[in-house]
Amino acid sequence: MKKFFDYVTIVIFFAFCIFPLAGSLFSDAKDQNDGGLRGIGDHLKNSFPMKQSWDRLYSVTARTLGQREFYGVYYDEADGRLIKLFTEYDEKKLGRSVGTLNRYKKQHSRMPVYSMIVPTASGIYRENLPEALEVVDQQKLIDDIYYRIDEDITPLDVFSRLYSVRDSYIYFRSDDRWTQTGAFEAYMAVARKLGASPYGAENYDIEFTNVPFCGQLSDISFITDIQPDMIDAYRCKYGSYIRSCSAIRERQIYTKASVYSRGALSNPDKYTFFLGSTDYRSVQIDSTAADQPSILIIGSDYANCFVPFLAPNYSKITLINPAEMGDKKLSDIVTPEDYDMTLFLFDTETFCEGFEL
Repeated sequence: MKKFFDYVTIVIFFAFCIFPLAGSLFSDAKDQNDGGLRGIGDHLKNSFPMKQSWDRLYSVTARTLGQREFYGVYYDEADGRLIKLFTEYDEKKLGRSVGTLNRYKKQHSRMPVYSMIVPTASGIYRENLPEALEVVDQQKLIDDIYYRIDEDITPLDVFSRLYSVRDSYIYFRSDDRWTQTGAFEAYMAVARKLGASPYGAENYDIEFTNVPFCGQLSDISFITDIQPDMIDAYRCKYGSYIRSCSAIRERQIYTKASVYSRGALSNPDKYTFFLGSTDYRSVQIDSTAADQPSILIIGSDYANCFVPFLAPNYSKITLINPAEMGDKKLSDIVTPEDYDMTLFLFDTETFCEGFEL
């Protein structure tokens, strides 16, 4: 009888290892048979009993055997971080983004326009990744983007600054976005080029929210035994103060007196602490600095935790996320001529997905 249970235990163990792998193989199959194999793979993965438990055990077992890459996420064991791998991009989509910037500048030739492309963790920690993964050289990619944009658009380099402080907590360990410390370092690198007088770290009170979390990269890879992430809030002790922060989602308007939302810390996505959400069509921030210029920011959600650093230097900040514009055009949402300058702020991966206005 004991031997029988030993056999059962062995079978169960290998089932834990094989079924998630089988589902993954099916889901990665080409669509050449009218999606049949993909459909079978999706059904196996999504309907298998105790799927998350199976996947988690598979992840643990595979790591024991030396595997470090899981579903597009690399586990950097030495530094205790998960890195979303950026391995390829569509040149046509990249060209569409570059074309959008150039057209915008031609349409607003008298307005100062800036471009800030932020590397993801895959770019800053590229040296930590095996060469076999063939991740994109983001420094080279960003240089190429800046070479292709209109010469009257001012490029803002943040790669050098972020790389120089790469040992600091500038990216979340379990999420694919940067921390507010990373955003602060970028702010210090570009503020003067934007015409602002930057406030150093000593001029900020840092509020620690003390809400530990594991982000979406942990959910994807099923790796949960790394140090939890934390959200911080930088509050400038000087300069202007925020009078209102109004966010628009479809026809609903949400107004509050802060760019931080403590209530959002109860959401699964803790990054919504910045501005309250990541799916707003537009956000307008008004400050008490009536004599300061206004700025229009068009970009990805990397801008969400960068915006608070600009508040002391601008009277009005409006943030537009092209991914949330739906079927509307930029002119339906905002009038660019009402602003003194425009900043395009994207992470490299989102910029390469292509956008139009």
